[in-house]
Amino acid sequence: MDNLSITFTGHSLGAALATLSAYDIKQMLCTKHNFHQIPVTVFAFASPRVGNLAFTKRVEEIGVKVLRFVNKRDLVPKVPGVCMNENVGCLSKLLHWLPWTYFHVGVELPLHNNSPFIQHTHNLAYFHNLELYLHLLDGYVGSKQPFSWSGRDHALVNKSCDLLREKYEIPPKWWHEQNKGLVKGPDGKWTQPSEEE
Repeated sequence: MDNLSITFTGHSLGAALATLSAYDIKQMLCTKHNFHQIPVTVFAFASPRVGNLAFTKRVEEIGVKVLRFVNKRDLVPKVPGVCMNENVGCLSKLLHWLPWTYFHVGVELPLHNNSPFIQHTHNLAYFHNLELYLHLLDGYVGSKQPFSWSGRDHALVNKSCDLLREKYEIPPKWWHEQNKGLVKGPDGKWTQPSEEE
């Protein structure tokens, strides 16, 4: 029991549900005498805002730790509460009781599209892609540091979109039954098969 911890993770709506589930579990653990010290953690990718100011405060009070990964160009983490949210300062504290006031929970880790593998695009849906989030997290060193690729297969970024630069020769949206001819090599990387195969 000493080493027990509970971790939730999710992307988009799944991240919001992970946050709510973590809150629910920790709330239940707080009522049990021997279980209130069990750490409950959330790793939330592209989560929309989940609750109001009271919810945010309660999550902090009971000790749920939330780390939110946010691509700055992704629109989903900006909703709901486009007008009234944690970014409007004192006004949000005065009007927190309004039904359209939403707040983020936890600590934000901002990710930027500064990867040398990623091409510039105006397709806003691509900025919400989980594989892009994982790629950006893989190269994240610090907020003011350049992208530093650690070896995660960059072909995964194009599984369901078209974000990789053409020079990497990975077809867009390749993840389906035939995988557009890509094969997984013994090193675990996805590539075009060589001519002799």
